Amino acid sequence: MLKRHNRYISIKAERLYFKDLILFTCPMSLDKYLKTWGCNNHKLCFPYSLFQSIEEMRNCKVFPAIDKFKEDKDVEIDVYEECKALFEKRMSLPEGHVDKWYNFGDYLKHYNLSDVIPTAKALQNQFELFEDEFELCSYQCMGLPQFGRKAMYKMYDPKAPAIFTFNEGSTATKVFRNQIVGGLVNLYKRHVTLDESEDVPAAARYNKNGMF
Repeated sequence: MLKRHNRYISIKAERLYFKDLILFTCPMSLDKYLKTWGCNNHKLCFPYSLFQSIEEMRNCKVFPAIDKFKEDKDVEIDVYEECKALFEKRMSLPEGHVDKWYNFGDYLKHYNLSDVIPTAKALQNQFELFEDEFELCSYQCMGLPQFGRKAMYKMYDPKAPAIFTFNEGSTATKVFRNQIVGGLVNLYKRHVTLDESEDVPAAARYNKNGMF
């Protein structure tokens, strides 16, 4: 079960897990994501507002003007020219050629598939770097928050006393918060004391092996 904005998506599969790429990165365009993670490919352009139906797309045999693309967002001229040249080249191929296109619907298929391989490569680069640096597999997490939590606990010394929060209203919480820059939202604190008269759990005085 995945939550997307105000909608919920349910996907069932026996051996597959569907994950949202956006959960593994900060807000950015696909182009920026590809460049960030060492993939030289870039996103192609498409006139989203131009067609109202598949039939209109299939009846389109001429690549639309650049103004039709800019109705949705800014399009770089070199990207537009690259897509236009590809469309015209495929359309001009002889009948029966395996790469021949017959209308703008064929371009739509290519446009959708062109994102898949570069994105998969960029994601692979990101996950390999994370695994090298943190010795954790990102594929086992649903997103960066879960990965960050696992990475944080992995750095915690298992021999150290257990963690628990301070009493409500404790000034120690402010001390901890003043020292935090960025990082996780939740605040975890460890209270260690040598004062026998202080009323605290045993974990504040003793390690798991019973040492004081």
